Amino acid sequence: MEFQFNGTCMEHQTMSSMSGWGRPVIAHELAHQWFGDKVTCGAWNDIWLNEGFATFGEHVANEKLLMNNTQFLTYLSGQKDFITSSPGGSVYVADSNLNSIGAIFSGRLSYSKGGYVLRMLKWILGDAAFYQAIQDYHSRPNLAYNYARTSDLNASLLLSTGKDFTGFFNDWIYGEGYPTYDIRWRQSPDQNLTFKVSQTQSSPTVSFYEMPLPVKVNGTGGQVAYLTLDNTSNNQYFLKSVSFPVASVQFNYEYQILEKNSTVTKDNTLSTASFDLDTFGLYPNPAKNELYLKGVDKPSEYTIYFIDGKLVTKDVYQPGKTINISKLIPGTYIFKINDKNIKFLKH
Repeated sequence: MEFQFNGTCMEHQTMSSMSGWGRPVIAHELAHQWFGDKVTCGAWNDIWLNEGFATFGEHVANEKLLMNNTQFLTYLSGQKDFITSSPGGSVYVADSNLNSIGAIFSGRLSYSKGGYVLRMLKWILGDAAFYQAIQDYHSRPNLAYNYARTSDLNASLLLSTGKDFTGFFNDWIYGEGYPTYDIRWRQSPDQNLTFKVSQTQSSPTVSFYEMPLPVKVNGTGGQVAYLTLDNTSNNQYFLKSVSFPVASVQFNYEYQILEKNSTVTKDNTLSTASFDLDTFGLYPNPAKNELYLKGVDKPSEYTIYFIDGKLVTKDVYQPGKTINISKLIPGTYIFKINDKNIKFLKH
């Protein structure tokens, strides 16, 4: 049930009060029946678990029910600009701000940024895994019809996905601000694409935002390729294969992540002086989910060992492809291929 009155909107179990019949308001307040009522934030610090989820409910309603794709992207652009209109402020409400109603109910942080953090989790996990994880969080016996803290959501995501989002939460929930990216690219005569990704942060509370970066590559003949650059360190290089001449590169093409004033530049100075593909190397190091290999131009068997010499895995490297190490536990390893050995750190 809903009823309308002259005042603010408020969720109540089974009955929402609304000051108007605007569709975003209805979507927001109805989302609160699940996020805010069935699972309620355990402290004012965690108000984003109510308001961020309800704002994400607006995202879903706008995308699936109310807007066409162009309108939805315009909506997301407006949200992103609003969130990044100031360089600081955390989604999590610090104890020192608990005497401020404006800080607790910050439209920019508790609502909009909280909702966008969930959009970024959806981008990282993919739709199916994300929505299943949120359904799991909402249904856990210790949380359903009970109270939840931000740490409970983090723990629930780990149980559902096997991924540890502690670093993500430290950056985007407890930390402040947003990144700005400088992305440079060059296509070699064999059509391989080299990228160099640099990042600056708007707030000193975050040293580096580790994020998979969405890139759209447009060919001269209308071809399109969608790439993901798993950015885990600053000034990081990537090598990607495409099968067509590239006309342009677009970053964050559907506003999948938060960033501001990022640039994409074709840079023919990304030459062998800065990234020698003929010189053997393994990067990044340390690495998180993927390794890139240079200087090996034909399929070759490789092995990965623990630092104590115990075999971990054996496979065949395909030139231009990445080596997935996401299932390795954090630690130091030895990578061996063609009688060459490199020590690397998985984190």
